[in-house]
Amino acid sequence: MAPSFLGTEFNRFLFASISEDRNERQLSVVSVLARMNLDPWLEAAQLSQSPKDIAARRLAGLIAALPDGPPAHANPGPNAMRLIALLPSRDDLAIPSSEALLAVVAAPKYRGAILLMMMMMMMMFFVLGILFFAANGHAPEKGNVVQDQPSTVTAPAVPPPSYGQR
Repeated sequence: MAPSFLGTEFNRFLFASISEDRNERQLSVVSVLARMNLDPWLEAAQLSQSPKDIAARRLAGLIAALPDGPPAHANPGPNAMRLIALLPSRDDLAIPSSEALLAVVAAPKYRGAILLMMMMMMMMFFVLGILFFAANGHAPEKGNVVQDQPSTVTAPAVPPPSYGQR
């Protein structure tokens, strides 16, 4: 899942057409990244932070590695350079720094909610610990062990019913 601070700035890049795959379906950057089990927005953010030549090589490698990707004779290198040019530059991105994100979390209006969540998590772990020990139990002490013994109780002798006799 993409973090909420990543918006539409990568749409031109992500939804740009690469070519058709072997099944004649339109292949876009977002479909290549999704087929490779990569988060398209995070990958786009990482590519936009990399130097253009390194980003183009990474993208070309991803396109080439796709099993149902472009036909074998297609060269993904020039295509990748064209696509990387669609990424916003590093200066154009408004991705907050980790310090800015921490400042939001540490804001006074969130402190109560954070403390409440922490207390609830501690209570949950405490209850789970109790349930764990109750479910697993402890081994009985040596003197309190009750051993199973064969039953010595026998059924009382009852004469068989007599049918038809009076």
